[in-house]
Amino acid sequence: MALQLRSFPAELAGVVAGWATTEEEVLLWCGARTAPLTQEQISAWASEDGVQPFGLYRDNGLVAYGELWVDDDEAEVELARLIVDPGQRGQGLGQHLATGLARLAGARHPQVFLRVHPGNTAAL
Repeated sequence: MALQLRSFPAELAGVVAGWATTEEEVLLWCGARTAPLTQEQISAWASEDGVQPFGLYRDNGLVAYGELWVDDDEAEVELARLIVDPGQRGQGLGQHLATGLARLAGARHPQVFLRVHPGNTAAL
């Protein structure tokens, strides 16, 4: 199993949009109140100031998605909107994604935070 974290291409936004299909899943993932999210919404997030989207790939297949929210003024980076392909959950991929993103974030600024919805027991 070769896992690689790399920049997220906009053409895969539709894949990620399909990973959270219920209102509860979407709320726990990103705090949105409606489901499902659209490909356009995922793409819009990626273009926000300070947002750096990443994908975790097993070989060449996308298995997880997450973002770094870089705030140079505050000298901090937040890990946010982490999600794992539902068919790939339970294999430690979320932990691998969070660890890889934290490593990238820490190289940028010493303060690194992970955003998790308090009701998301799996992520906690």
